[in-house]
Order: sequence, then C-alpha cells, then structure tokens
Amino acid sequence: MSSRHTQEITLTKETVLLSTTDPSSRITYANEAFCDVSGFSTSEMYGQPHNLVRHNDMPKAAFANMWDTIQGGNSWMGPVKNKSKDGRFYWVNAFVTPIKNEQGKIIEYQSVRTHLNDKVKKRAERAYKKIQAGQVANRYYDSTKWISYGLVASSAIAFMTLAFTFSTAILALAILLMLTSYMQLRWRKRYLYTLKEAKEAYDNPLMSFLYSGHNDAVGSLSLAIKMQQAKVRAVVGRVNDESLRVNINAQKNTQSGQQVSELLKKQNNEVQQMVLCMQDFTVTIEELNTNVERASRAAMASEQHTQDGKSSVDKVIDAIHHLDEHLAEVNQAVSRLVAGNEKIHGILNVINSIAEQTNLLALNAAIEAARAGDHGRGFSVVADEVRALAQKTQASTEEITQLVQELNDVSQSAVSSMDQGNLLSNTSVELASKNGESLSTIQSHVTELADLNRSVAAAIEQQSVVIKQINLNVESVSELADLGGQHGQHSHNLSQELLSQIEQQTKLIQQFC
Repeated sequence: MSSRHTQEITLTKETVLLSTTDPSSRITYANEAFCDVSGFSTSEMYGQPHNLVRHNDMPKAAFANMWDTIQGGNSWMGPVKNKSKDGRFYWVNAFVTPIKNEQGKIIEYQSVRTHLNDKVKKRAERAYKKIQAGQVANRYYDSTKWISYGLVASSAIAFMTLAFTFSTAILALAILLMLTSYMQLRWRKRYLYTLKEAKEAYDNPLMSFLYSGHNDAVGSLSLAIKMQQAKVRAVVGRVNDESLRVNINAQKNTQSGQQVSELLKKQNNEVQQMVLCMQDFTVTIEELNTNVERASRAAMASEQHTQDGKSSVDKVIDAIHHLDEHLAEVNQAVSRLVAGNEKIHGILNVINSIAEQTNLLALNAAIEAARAGDHGRGFSVVADEVRALAQKTQASTEEITQLVQELNDVSQSAVSSMDQGNLLSNTSVELASKNGESLSTIQSHVTELADLNRSVAAAIEQQSVVIKQINLNVESVSELADLGGQHGQHSHNLSQELLSQIEQQTKLIQQFC
C-alpha cells in the first residue's frame, strides 16, 4: 500500500464541508472547503455520485442505515471516513438531512461535515472494523432499570427482616429504602419520558455509543443533544455558506454596479458628444440643402443656356445650309463663266487667225500694188490701212485673249475656292450637327441633373426633418442616460450598504460556527 494512502488529512474545528445532492445522490453543489480537502474541482464533482469520496473502510451497513433514515425524511448523524482524490483519508462528523418542497417531497440531500473528536474517531475505527468483520459492535443496556429493581428488592428484604426482628434502625432503613424506591420510580418515569423524546429526535444505538462511549440511556440522551447541536451547526453552516456566496455575489454586484455606473457616465459623455455631432450635422444638412438649392437653380439656368445654345447652333446650321446653297449657285455661275471664257477664247483665236490672214493678204496686196506702180498706189494705201487694222485687231485680240486668260485663271481660282468653301461648309455643317447633338445630350444630362438636384433637395429637406427628430430623441436619451447614471450610482451605494450588512451578518453567523 502506498504511504500516501495512509496519510490523514486533519480538519480544523472551523472547517465546514458542505455539499448537496439530488435524490439519486448525484452532487449538485460543493463548497470551496470540500473541494480543497477532497482534491476534486467542482467540475469533477458536479453530476457524480457522492460515493466518489467514500472510503473502503466504511461498512456498507453504516450507509444503509443512513439511507434508510434520510429516505424516511429524518436527519442522520455519524462519524464517516472519506478519501481524497490523491488517496489520502480524512474523518468527519457528518450530518445529512433531507430538504423537502412545499408538498413534502424530498428534492435534495444536504450534507454538512465538520471536525470529528479524536475519541469518537477511535471508537468509530474499532466499531467499523467489527462491523466489517460481521461482529456486533456493542449492545444496549439500561442501568437505571436495575437500580430500581435493587431498591425495591432492598425495601422488601428490610420489611421482611422486621417480621423476625424488630429494630428501629432496620425500620428506618426500610422506610428510607421505600421512599427512595418511590422517588426513584417517579424520577425514572420522567427519565423514560425524556429518553423517549431523545430517541424521537435520533435513535441510533451504534451512534449513541460512538459519540458518548456508553450503550445506555445516558448515551441516547447525549446523542440527542449532539444531534440537536449538529442540526444547529448544519443550519448555521448552510446559512454561513449561503452568506459567503451572497457576499461574493454582493461584491460582484457592487463591482458590476460600479462598472455600470462608469459605463453610464461614459455613455452619457458619448451621448453628449453625439448631441454635439447631431447639432453640427444639422447645420451641415442645412448648408447642404442651401448648396443643393443653389445647384438646382444653377442647373436650371444651365438647362436654359443649353437650350439657347442648341437653338443658336440650329440657326447656324440653317445659315450654313443656306450659305452652302448660295456657294453652290455661285460655283455654277463661275463654272458657266469659265465655260463662256473658253468660248470667247475660241472666238478670239478665230479672230486672231482672221487678223493674221488679213495681215498677210494686206501684205500681199501691198506687194502687188507696189508692182503695179502708180496704178496700184491707191490700192496700196488701202492695203496698208487694212494691214494696219489687221495688226491692231490682232493686237487687241491678243490683249483680249490675255484678259480672258486672266479671267479664266481667276475663275478657276474662284472655282477652287468655291470647292474648298463647299468642303468647309459641309465640314461646318457636320461639326455644327455634332455640336447640336452634343448640346442635346448635355441638355438631357443637365435636365436629369436638375431633376436629381430637385430630388436630392426634397430628400435633404425630409432628412432634415428626420435629423431634427433624431436630435430631439438623442437629447431625450442624454437626459435618460444622465438619470440612469444617477440611478446606477444610487444602486452602487445600495450595493455597498448591502455588502456591509452581509459582512456584518457573516461575522455574526461565524460566531455560532
């Protein structure tokens, strides 16, 4: 056997091990002291059978007696040897009582274990070994009954002696014995009544011997007194444990109240900041509403200007179309002029040819007149005049030809310029048409923008109303947060006062532990 298994854990007189189980003996609660002594954590205990800590040296008969007692609705008390998680053992004075609901049904069992007297522990060790071996630990006997019988017998013997020998001393002794017997019988009657009440409180001969060391009525009375003391200790222990738990919860509640108070203060500050932000946001919304209205008016003006620009572009397109038509007519006229110049040039060529021929004929006539002498002198003069006229005609024709050529060149240049003008006119028409389409698109977008601005303005106006309402709600929340902070501080103060009262109550209860 490991040396650890023989090591005993000694409980102090102030130690109280408290646990509760459901009707099937599964642990539902264990206080901190029980966890410390047993070595099990609450998570390891909860839901487990309470025999988790039962020691093998404990006889089954002792626990059978305990279960018969508590399942019958009565409390049980006795020395119990338990084992810890690491194999060590500890003795306790166990007090187990059933807890009932309003209908009288058992809903849980409460076990309160305290320090066990060394004398009781030694008697329990010896008795439990006998029980484990199948022996009877001790038998109950009533010594007062034999005292009563002895007094009655002594009185009878004294009176019988007087029948044979009269003696004042013997008579006095007989009377004294008779009175003593009478008083003892009366006392025994009261004693038996008290013993009956004691056994009604707790009747367990084995425990009577273990706690008192006697197997008689005195032991039963002593057991009843110890039982009542155990009940008081159990009640005080449970109340003390609950007070400690309430104290812990009160401390947590106080801390929580302090945190709530601080959070409410922080929330109040945040709400104040929110109020300021909402006010700034309201101003921003109003400014935005003003800007949107301005943008809406500007969009409407832009829409009108765009409409005017589109009308102007449409007029320019019409004017360019008319100019193009006039240029086309001028181009046709110049083309006809060029054609006429070409005809004139042809005629001038014919005239120039005739003039050259005339000049040749006149030259030939002059030559012939010179040959004729005086007879041809007149004809020679005419020939000279004709030749001079032909030369002038030829010279004029050349000048006219040159002028016609210049006019033709100018006409060709005009035709070229007209072609370029027509090209530029067509390009201008295309550009103007594109500008018109762009202006139409811009007008559509500006119209859409104006509609959006109007929608945004309406939405902002509606949002402004909502923001104002939110601002009012935030101000109300701020007031409520401030009020909540005051209540939180008041609750914290009450928690502090409650904690102080619980601490005083705990100290008072501990005086009875």
